[in-house]
Amino acid sequence: VRRIPDIILMDIRLPGIDGLDAATKIKTQFPQTKIIFLTMFETQAFRETFATQVGSDYIGKSDLYDQLIPAIKRVLGKK
Repeated sequence: VRRIPDIILMDIRLPGIDGLDAATKIKTQFPQTKIIFLTMFETQAFRETFATQVGSDYIGKSDLYDQLIPAIKRVLGKK
């Protein structure tokens, strides 16, 4: 049985590949999968680049505890 993830939590910096490249590969195989990026790089430029190109949302790690559940609900279309 092949399982397709509904949502992936991913850091922008990964060993050997950056999050944008990894997310692009994931979205090619699983276009319906939502991706939430987690990072310490909390600039507007990163938010625009990663969240709008392939991600579904973006959370700064400093806001993780307050923003994770709301972000998951947003990308899954639940309030």
